[in-house]
Amino acid sequence: MLGQASSPHVVTALIDMYAKCGSIGSSLVVFYKSKDKDIYCWNAILSGLALHGSGSAALKLFGQMRENRIKPDDITFIALLSACSHAGLVEEGCQLFACMGKQFGITPKAEHYGCMVDLLSKARLFDSALQLIETMTFEPGESVLGALLGACVIHQDLENGEKAIKLIMDRACSLSDGEYMMFANLYASCGQWEEAQRWRNMMNDSGIVKTAGCSEIQINGRIHKFLAGEIGKD
Repeated sequence: MLGQASSPHVVTALIDMYAKCGSIGSSLVVFYKSKDKDIYCWNAILSGLALHGSGSAALKLFGQMRENRIKPDDITFIALLSACSHAGLVEEGCQLFACMGKQFGITPKAEHYGCMVDLLSKARLFDSALQLIETMTFEPGESVLGALLGACVIHQDLENGEKAIKLIMDRACSLSDGEYMMFANLYASCGQWEEAQRWRNMMNDSGIVKTAGCSEIQINGRIHKFLAGEIGKD
């Protein structure tokens, strides 16, 4: 699987490939067999563990990273915070976010805030998520506000969802199809069907066309295509 002479660039590519193909076990084998691991190798395996929801394993590996005196960078913390978000490790995520600047001199970027807002919102800590957004030294972008609104949809929290909508409306010159649909989904999840339809109508009136999802399946050598809302056709 891996020759001893493989460069860190090859190791990083293999780790990333296996993780994205669903074989995190193979990623770990490649990682541990590699004798020459740079920061990109460590970030790749941490990102892979985050992708697979292995938050505790990512934190344990981060401990090994520090023992090996590998200095983390901003990508390292995106991977770690994402891992905490997927695994619901709120306390651990907050500790990592706090130590970024204090211990490692890394200034949080929009991606870090997005992970933290996602982590807090999924745990229904909406007040903490909103407070964190207010502390940002730059305007919250789509990743940050989208994480907040997405959690409100999941938890059917209309009150905080409308706060997220106001934040998005205050900063956006125009809305994307994704934002229109998120607004509609929020109201639909809370049983506010008329308001949900109003946002869908507004999207249509703005000229935005939402492309239907498409799936294909091969049966007896023939390709059958299915569009959302349609009966299948060849």
